[in-house]
Amino acid sequence: MHLWIYKVEGFFDTAHPEYVILAAGKVGGIVENKTYPAEFITRNLAVQLNVIRSAHTVGVKRFILFGSSCMYPRECSQPMLEVDLLSGCPESTSMSYAIAKLAGVQMCLAYNQQFGYKRTFRLFLTVSLAQTIILIRLPAMSNQR
Repeated sequence: MHLWIYKVEGFFDTAHPEYVILAAGKVGGIVENKTYPAEFITRNLAVQLNVIRSAHTVGVKRFILFGSSCMYPRECSQPMLEVDLLSGCPESTSMSYAIAKLAGVQMCLAYNQQFGYKRTFRLFLTVSLAQTIILIRLPAMSNQR
């Protein structure tokens, strides 16, 4: 995975994208999540770390990170609301994936805070309800238009 870091940096250095939407990551079902938790957390943290850092380094105008309904507590009210994040533990079978996705959310918030971004790093959480994807902007970001 070490060489992969340089490929990501190289891509950003060459392409200089203005906009980045990060919807990539390692996903799987319950059995795969339970069998390979280290793989899920390692790969997803690596993807987010390298893409977010590279986007910051080249100065993208807008960055969007897609989250997952797995980040929410197992016993979450329906429909899920942004305020429900971190109000309980995610489902144990997908804990490594959920923690990695939550780390990506926190990483975007940290970049916004430390570097004074007002509009660059946006966060959207995907919530699957009745086979429909709904995009929700986190409240911490919604007043920064």
